Amino acid sequence: MLIQFSVENFLSIKDNVVLSLLASKDNEHPEHLIVDGNKKHLKSAVIYGANASGKSNVLNAFWFMVNYVLTSHNQQLHKTIDRSPFKFDRETPSRPSSFEVIFTTNGIRYAYGFSVTDKAVIEEYLYYYPNGRQALIFERKDTKDFRFTVDVDEQNTLKDRTSANKLYLSVASNWSYSKVIPVLEWFASCQIITKHSVADAYGLEAEQLKEGDYRHVIASMLRVADF
Repeated sequence: MLIQFSVENFLSIKDNVVLSLLASKDNEHPEHLIVDGNKKHLKSAVIYGANASGKSNVLNAFWFMVNYVLTSHNQQLHKTIDRSPFKFDRETPSRPSSFEVIFTTNGIRYAYGFSVTDKAVIEEYLYYYPNGRQALIFERKDTKDFRFTVDVDEQNTLKDRTSANKLYLSVASNWSYSKVIPVLEWFASCQIITKHSVADAYGLEAEQLKEGDYRHVIASMLRVADF
């Protein structure tokens, strides 16, 4: 269950923005709430605003985070990170883009986040709350400075396999480190439909979707959907 997602310095998003599914104290629609202990969360949320105000870029940012978690262990050494920082400012292109997600899976709450530049993962962390209290799985600062409190020997080995442009979470899960597998599986379960993820999922450029054969398929799908 997604609880909160936040992003900063990505596409049209300059300052930190937060999408929160924590419920207010309003009890008017209890059937739309998920009760988790003394907290209540929303089953769904809507982002609304004017045209070209950046609504889709919140989803695009989430898609970037999910995709990078699932694929960064395959990054070639020294390959640049394909992020898109806010460009209508002289300083933001050189600053990191930051992403964080808070969620529950298998009854346990997790908080995971990272910051990246074009060349490296600057910061990365994973906390969980197995007994309702925060516990550290790993922290990463200044790209190469790691801190572990559990499975230290195993994690030190995995750390040495993590190059500057790879997420430690992605590498550790690829080597079947048990503490991060539930997190990787949660990311893998996310289904995101945006203009970017559709093109990526089918291995197509957006322009190809305008070609006759693809247009025919799309038109058929729209007829079934009955818009």
